[in-house]
Amino acid sequence: MPTWLPFDEMLCEVLDVSITGLIFYAPIYDPAGSGSIVDFRFVYLNPAAQRMMRMPARPTLTHLQQWPHSKEHRAFEFHVEAYVTGEPRSYDVNYQADGYDNYYRLTARRAGEGLLVSFTDTADQPRTPVEVALRESQAREKAARAEVEAQRQQLQSIFHQAPVAIALLDGPDYRIALANPPVCEIWARTQAQVVDLPLFEALPEVRGQGLEELLEGVLRTGQPYVGTELPIQLLRHGRFETVYFNFVYHPQQNEQGDTVGILVVASDVTDMVLARRRVEEQEYQTSQLNEELAAANEEIRANNDELAHSQFDLQRLNQELEARVQERTRAALALQAEVLQAAQRQAQERETFFQIFAQTPASIALLHGPQHHFAYVNAAYQALFPGRELVGRPLAEALPDAAAQGFLDLLDGVYRSGETFFGTELPLAIAQPGGRQAKQTYFTFTYQAYHEEGEVVGVSIFAYDVTEQVRARQQRESLQQQLHDLFMQAPAPIVILDGPELVYQLVNPAYQRIFPGRELLHHALLEALPELADSPIPEMLRQVYETGQTCIVQELPLMLARHEGAPLEEVICTFTYQARHNAQGAVDGVFVFAQDITAQVLARRAVETREASFRLLADNVPGTLWVTDADGQCTYLNQRWYATTGQTEAEALGLGWANAVHPEDAPAARAEFIRANAQRQPYRVLFRLRQHSGQYRWVTDHGLPRFNESGLYEGMVGTVIDVHEQKLAELAMQRLTRKLRTSRDEAQALNTELQDKNQQLTRTNVDLDNFIYTASHDLKAPISNIEGLLYLLRGELPEAVAQDEYVDATLTRMLDSVERFKRTIEHLTEVSKLQKEHSPPSTAVELAPMVEEVRLDLASLLQQANARLHVDVAGLPAVLISEKNLRSVVYNLLSNAVKFHAPGRQPVIRVQGQVDAGYTVLEVQDNGLGIDDVYLPKLFTMFQRFHDHVQGTGVGLFMVKRIVENAGGRIEVRSEAGVGSTFSVALPHVVGAKA
Repeated sequence: MPTWLPFDEMLCEVLDVSITGLIFYAPIYDPAGSGSIVDFRFVYLNPAAQRMMRMPARPTLTHLQQWPHSKEHRAFEFHVEAYVTGEPRSYDVNYQADGYDNYYRLTARRAGEGLLVSFTDTADQPRTPVEVALRESQAREKAARAEVEAQRQQLQSIFHQAPVAIALLDGPDYRIALANPPVCEIWARTQAQVVDLPLFEALPEVRGQGLEELLEGVLRTGQPYVGTELPIQLLRHGRFETVYFNFVYHPQQNEQGDTVGILVVASDVTDMVLARRRVEEQEYQTSQLNEELAAANEEIRANNDELAHSQFDLQRLNQELEARVQERTRAALALQAEVLQAAQRQAQERETFFQIFAQTPASIALLHGPQHHFAYVNAAYQALFPGRELVGRPLAEALPDAAAQGFLDLLDGVYRSGETFFGTELPLAIAQPGGRQAKQTYFTFTYQAYHEEGEVVGVSIFAYDVTEQVRARQQRESLQQQLHDLFMQAPAPIVILDGPELVYQLVNPAYQRIFPGRELLHHALLEALPELADSPIPEMLRQVYETGQTCIVQELPLMLARHEGAPLEEVICTFTYQARHNAQGAVDGVFVFAQDITAQVLARRAVETREASFRLLADNVPGTLWVTDADGQCTYLNQRWYATTGQTEAEALGLGWANAVHPEDAPAARAEFIRANAQRQPYRVLFRLRQHSGQYRWVTDHGLPRFNESGLYEGMVGTVIDVHEQKLAELAMQRLTRKLRTSRDEAQALNTELQDKNQQLTRTNVDLDNFIYTASHDLKAPISNIEGLLYLLRGELPEAVAQDEYVDATLTRMLDSVERFKRTIEHLTEVSKLQKEHSPPSTAVELAPMVEEVRLDLASLLQQANARLHVDVAGLPAVLISEKNLRSVVYNLLSNAVKFHAPGRQPVIRVQGQVDAGYTVLEVQDNGLGIDDVYLPKLFTMFQRFHDHVQGTGVGLFMVKRIVENAGGRIEVRSEAGVGSTFSVALPHVVGAKA
């Protein structure tokens, strides 16, 4: 190269104008020290690479962060091999991940400590028919899988959002694989407490109640089981409850048709069963009608609505997938023809042709001769039979499992006739190494003969693995069958009205039983039931169809004919109308869930009429009446009870009446009632009953057992009678007797105790005075002697020694200690005096002059601390206390506020006052160190100090509190650490004084 060429400048220009992408990497090694390369760091990307990869010149991400699926495409392995070997490497890859979808041709070579990668994409080059067809096929498969997954997720969402109870039990131990919120609410368990547990481990209380036999029968026979009003004892909220269910056990089967689980759809009909029983007790004539109360509640209707919607969506999806399979088959035929033509036209480019096959995801093989020797297989075809040697071997020898399943006969037919064979979703069980179970797969493929000089010399295989699509369709078909079975076996009446004309598209048996003699299916609503024209039903359905809003109607009376031509009769129904949407989201029908509750409503009306008559009579009697059931639960209280206690019906029924009994009487009253109810004996108890005003009155509660005509115990009936005046008179007499009997003994005991306390207090005060006097008197002389000796020692020391810094500091500390000791003795003396001043002489002392005197005494201390003092006590009433003691209180509080100021901020002290009900309150507020809440209880205790950097004995606040209390006052403190404190001293002032 000529030396005059500007090499560096030319290199930069070449990189910038190159249409080939260039990336320079630096390796990233394993931090654990293994020496292996775990990633590559981007060092440089030229403009072409930036454009093709949509990346900056120096990305902050690493190779694997930018392309997480690089290892799956063997691109990362290619980079590592090129760097480690140092040899030039090339690699063609079809990268369809991480937002990229293209063929790339890579060339890599190590350059120093980095790796240089050159690459081109083929986005601008024409695609071969093979590639175009494969891409379209892959896109269709991906869309189909996504649609199937969306349907699966939608069904899962329906299960979890459905208002009906749904559970999925897997395996012979009935492990709970799915439990939606309604079934968890019925079980009184959370999903975390039941999911993945066997049914009888999650709900041990249901063992032995017959469920084992029912579940085993469904699992063994594969036949659904429908149960109505099955009573089950469940442990809910700490107690056993009998819950009644309508339910369906539907078998779940695998691809081989074996029952592997059970889908449970249930509704809680406890309320209806109990209501029917109450009706039977009131009116025996309606017992046969009430046996029809097995209809499911509103929750099963809402769920079946969603399930029906899902069924039709799945049907449409299945039709679309079938159409796509046919389209793919046609595309595969066209593709194979194009491939064979290309092979014949470009025999001289055979190697390039096979490279295209190698990159093709479809499985391709070329067989030669009548024995069908494998002449070529691409990677996708070889991957179907891992570990088997195919090329050069006849198919019968290389793939005996495929030959045994009829594929060899198909190839022989194509070879003999020359006619192409098209296989759609044919099953192939591929034998697995190690004796493992054969892998079941499905393929859509073509066997097409190829010719040389007009003679058939071999067969080409072009196959797609459609196992996932087949299994998805099988799953859809299974789900569709389940949905259909659920609709047709559901105890709730269900229909689907199609289109704006509302044509009956589906009518389940439960709905048809409402109109046993009328033809509904495939007829418009008003054509099948013309008597509905004058009812609100058509308008409701029209609103649902036009708006998509769900409509729920309770107990709607209609005049209908149950049989064709029969007279109209009143039919009372509860309806739920919910819109059905097509794939585009538009409303194309209405789901109807109906419940014929005519018998139930008529029976209830009869009972309500009888109950109204009884209540009218009971509510007008002067006393309180009550009725319970056989379980001891109160079912009726007349209005006198509610007017007396203020309870509501919800609060009083059951055992809630006991909450109106006095807390001291309630346990015994409740226990006596439970005992009498259990033994079917008369009940009588005396207790205090809370009145509406909140007061209590004594009452007598008297009950008798009641039995029906068959002699069965039905509960109790009783009355509550007010005996308050009698009981008060009795209690007053008892109290008076006890009082007269014990008053003398109490007086004697009190006098004796008082004498003992006085003697003990006298001895304590004498001992305390003696101790304080001894401590203060006996210690004064020794301390004075020590002080004198220290001063003498300081005067007698040689000058050199006296001026020594250590000696001088030591003597100073000793003298300071003596001074503190003397102050402590003085404080003890003051304490001793305070102990004796139980009633010190008090005079009326003005606060303002006293505060001013103390301020003058503390002037130098205030100046040293640079403190600001604000005083506002003018005009306050004079307080009753000795002048000396008031001075001591003010001095202690002000000096403490200055001494315990916070470093770093100027001390601000406020002295102010106010009048409060016979007291003058003096407040001293500072912004000092404050006191932690932990120490406040000990603040006024003797010898307590919380800040060691300030001199003191811990006696001052103790003395202040004692002085204030001896004067008949009180002291309080509010403090916050780091903010400051406020001391409030309340002292009695002159009677009649005004501020």
